[in-house]
Amino acid sequence: MNQRDFIHSSLMKFSFFILTVYFFLYSTTITNSLLQSKLVLVIGLAMAVAAFVIKKKIDLNRNFFLYLLVTIMASTELFYVLFKDKHINDFDNLFLYSLIIIIALNGLNINSYIKISFYTKCVLTLIIIILFSFHAIQETTLARENTIRHSLGFFHPNSLGFIAMVLTIEYLLLYLKKSNWMVLTFITLLNGLIYQLTLSRSSFICSLIVLFAAFLYKYTKVLERDWFHIFMLTFIPIMFLLSAFMPLTYNSSKHFYGLINQLFSGRLEMGYYYLERVGTSLFGRPFPETLHIEYPNINVLLDSAFLRLLIQSGWLIFIIVLVGILYRCYQLIRENHLFDVCVILTLLIFSFFERTTNNIFLCASILVLFVKTDQKQYLLYKMKQKLVMLKKNKVK
Repeated sequence: MNQRDFIHSSLMKFSFFILTVYFFLYSTTITNSLLQSKLVLVIGLAMAVAAFVIKKKIDLNRNFFLYLLVTIMASTELFYVLFKDKHINDFDNLFLYSLIIIIALNGLNINSYIKISFYTKCVLTLIIIILFSFHAIQETTLARENTIRHSLGFFHPNSLGFIAMVLTIEYLLLYLKKSNWMVLTFITLLNGLIYQLTLSRSSFICSLIVLFAAFLYKYTKVLERDWFHIFMLTFIPIMFLLSAFMPLTYNSSKHFYGLINQLFSGRLEMGYYYLERVGTSLFGRPFPETLHIEYPNINVLLDSAFLRLLIQSGWLIFIIVLVGILYRCYQLIRENHLFDVCVILTLLIFSFFERTTNNIFLCASILVLFVKTDQKQYLLYKMKQKLVMLKKNKVK
């Protein structure tokens, strides 16, 4: 590694670490003027940009669509800031920040960044729980169906549930091949314990899904079946279409929609209100963090990452992201990265209900979308397939 590459790699790792710590602390009850000033955020992003400049390599072939997404999003935001009053505070820029970091990574090994994210969050989670245990910080408690939901020092019970889910996924991405059924069972029980404290359903269900996929990957051949590959690829556009179609066609008088809305904890109705009040466009538009609905007299917020992407970034980016994820999953299936595809599908399910998957610093698992082709592993896999076919032919 030459000096330029070393500086680039070091800056990126330090930037990623700083931003992971920053966004993690933001999801807790710790209040600090430094966090509120966003100075740490600016420093972290500036280091990533500096690393990109030092690298002096623009890979248009590999990152064309990433550059396109950043250009469209930044141009839309600039347009509203300059010509449509000051809407800068109505933009959720987490997805934009994540894209900038991914571009700045410039082909580096993503496993090291998933490790940074995993171990940093593990240590910080222990620190937060210890601080809460000694009453140094407060927790947020909520009531649901005569049960108290606990956050153990996190901003919201769902925040703790989300951290448990992403730590589960990141551990499996890093160490699934070295783990046995006892480790997977222990992780499942640990997620169950956290669910009992938080009642964070979306996170718990997604943790169970990815753990079930891990069992299938380790102990069966199901993930290698052609029918399962077709199912995984078909599932992606279905999720995107349902995320937009169901809120657009929502009708509270219909029993089916009422049942689904109740199952989704009111998220379907919230999405409907946002689409009705804010609407959609080709290039996107800003939207407020909360909406006040006069009848019924409630304040609603938009949780779905799909709908946030559709409203703020527009139909163009919504479709580009859909096509990009679909194509990348097709590549990963061909390269035999089958568990990675299961992780992506799990994150898509979570994105249907929650918005935090657009934060690469808390949800580093989405980096699997940008992993480089492991040509050696792919060739070994194809050779193994040929040997199996030869053995079958000999038996016949």
